[in-house]
Amino acid sequence: MRILITSVGSLVGQNILDALEGRREGLWVAGTNSLAEAPNLFRCDLALRSPPAADHEAWCAFTADLMRRERFDLVFPARDDDILLLARLRDQHADLRHCITCGPATLAHMMEDKWQSYLFARARGLPFVETARAGQELAELVAAKGYPLVAKPPSGNGSRGVRIVFDAAQLEAAAAEPGCLFQEYLSPDAAVREGAELCRRGTPLFYAPRYTQLAAQAVIATTGAVYALYCGEVTMVMGRAERSVTVNQPDFTAIARAYADALAAAGWVGLMNLQGRRDAAGQFKVYEPNGRIAG
Repeated sequence: MRILITSVGSLVGQNILDALEGRREGLWVAGTNSLAEAPNLFRCDLALRSPPAADHEAWCAFTADLMRRERFDLVFPARDDDILLLARLRDQHADLRHCITCGPATLAHMMEDKWQSYLFARARGLPFVETARAGQELAELVAAKGYPLVAKPPSGNGSRGVRIVFDAAQLEAAAAEPGCLFQEYLSPDAAVREGAELCRRGTPLFYAPRYTQLAAQAVIATTGAVYALYCGEVTMVMGRAERSVTVNQPDFTAIARAYADALAAAGWVGLMNLQGRRDAAGQFKVYEPNGRIAG
């Protein structure tokens, strides 16, 4: 079997390679990355430097040419930016569709855009963290949930640009950023409140509280069947998943399955994962679905 991992230099790329370690007999693994010095490239049978994903046309042309030349059986995206680009290739090139582990670009865009993710879940009755844009929606969210709130860009990954807002002054500053979204903070823990208190006495030079979340992932077949549903509790440090432990929580598993089924019904194919936490009442709510294996 011939496999391509795009952005293999990422943490997700490392996880895929780690999962294949010791199981490479009969596999031929190629990896692409925009940075040539990524160590993961040296673990591939074929390593190629790709254009940056920010250059959509060049990246797509390079990847499509590589896929036709090497005739891969499976292509895995290892960065969020790659998901949307591979989904576009899947939509536009029927001869490449069989090996790309993504669904249509409309769904890839929905998972990339956190506001669209909220609307997708709400339209299907799936639990999703309360989300608001600046203006009246935000005022209603503050009135209903109070502080702290989470402020985040409408798209992005790795927790980049995500901030915790503790008061009206911070809220006003965050709301001035174009497109900023706001969400209820699910079950604020002692470490978060401790961090807020530390910052009132000056910003610490180094400070990163550990953060736990629930995460699930699954594989959706071309038939729409859902396989390999995994549910776990993940410990995050500086936006990176450092530890994952399998959990058996029937309500969480049922919600994860409902999301996988909804994505399958909408046409998604391949990998999916979701992240969330429980609110103060103990209800699990999702705050981010994604179209790749977890990092």
